[in-house]
Parts: sequence; structure tokens; C-alpha cells
Amino acid sequence: MLVDLIGQRFGRLLVTAQAESKAQSRWWVCTCACGSEVVVPTYRLSSGNTKSCGCLKRDRRAELNKIQKTKHGLSNSKEYKAWCNMMQRCIHKPDKNYGLRGINVALELQEFSAFFNYMGPCPEGLTLERVDVNKGYERGNIRWATPEDQARNKRTSVKFSLGGETVNAVDLADRLGVSPSTITSRVKAGRSLEEIISLEKGVKRVFSLNGSPVSLSTASKLSGVPYHTLWARVNRQGLSLDEAVAYIGGAKCYSND
Repeated sequence: MLVDLIGQRFGRLLVTAQAESKAQSRWWVCTCACGSEVVVPTYRLSSGNTKSCGCLKRDRRAELNKIQKTKHGLSNSKEYKAWCNMMQRCIHKPDKNYGLRGINVALELQEFSAFFNYMGPCPEGLTLERVDVNKGYERGNIRWATPEDQARNKRTSVKFSLGGETVNAVDLADRLGVSPSTITSRVKAGRSLEEIISLEKGVKRVFSLNGSPVSLSTASKLSGVPYHTLWARVNRQGLSLDEAVAYIGGAKCYSND
């Protein structure tokens, strides 16, 4: 069913007439609030991608430039840059992870002076963070946080169950004394939590391969059998390391010379 858009308003645009169709799409003549006339396809109007003749973007850019010229003496400060980034991603140029996801900035914090009075100076090494990542930038939900705290608080942070509690990659990395990137890379490689823990912080187990003491990683290199395969044979099936190697690659003897 074809929908007649004449008389409907989309942002600053008022549809006044139907234009000639192009590429199997219906196009419409629209008059902008600034007086300009443009021709826009249906999908750009209905999706909200086009809301003006282009003046809305220009006005927002001019507004941002005006804000950035504010005479508060903090234009080059960390606090001002954090505020500008917040305003940019949520209001002036909303992106999919912030403004387009419904993350907004409380009206009272849209003035830098109010933001600075509430947050205070940013301590060295900290950045702006929302306590609840599903809520906006508002009083009680923003703070200066360390990069580690930010990583813990990400929506995409990998979670583990450890000793009856849920921990993320950053917490696990802290306990094992490694970097969070080490944890996440091993998760992406398909290793289980037990494997990750067994690789770190001096808890590697020593096995016997052909009478010589070796770790699973060394046995994997010597035998050519993938580490995760050896781990599964030893830890899940209860095989000895010699049996695990023989089961996969044939009954051969390996040494760590």
C-alpha cells in the first residue's frame, strides 16, 4: 500500500508534493523550515536520516563551535574535553552506542559550568564513566574512573563464574597477575576458564612424557598435538600424557631434548 506523505512533517521538513520516482523509490518535494526546498526519498524521511535541507547539521556545528569558544579558561582541560565528547556522542552527533541507543545527557549537565561544578577536577589517570551503562549522563550515574574500572563496566565485558561468583576479564586478570588482553585473547582462542587459570600465576602442572617432566604446552610443541586436545584428554578423560599423545598421534615416544 502506497502512503501519501504530503502534509506530513519530518524534523524541519514539510512534504509539499510528490516528485518523480527514481530507482524504484518514491521521492518527495519538501520545504525546510529555513525556506529551502529539497527532494528526498521516502526511506530517508521515514527512517529519520533526513530531517532538514542540511541546515540542522550546520546549526549544530555552529552551536558546538560557539560552545568550544566559551571563555571559561578550561578549553584545553581534560574536564572540558570529556564534556565535549559526552555532548558529541549523545547530542550533537549521536552514535549507535550512545545517542542512538537512548543514552542522553541530563539538561542540567549540558552546560559545561554545571558539569564541572558537579564533577570537579579530573584526577590524573581517570576518565569519565557512567556507573550504570544503560542509563544516561546524569547526577549519581557519572564519575571519574580508572581504565580498569571502565573495562569492568563495559556492556561487552566477558563474564566468568569463579568460585560461586561472577567475575569479568579484568578481575580475573588482576587475580592471575596478567593483562586483561591476555585473558580475552585466550577466550577468543576457545580456551576454558580452567585452561586459562592453569596457564598463569605459577599454577602450571608438570606431567611426564616418555619419562621426562614437561608442561602441557611443551608436550604440545614436542608432539604436534594441539594444546586444547591434550588438555581435554588429560583433564576430562583422565588419560596420562603419554596416553593422550598416543591416542591422537599414534604410539610414539617423545622427549623434551
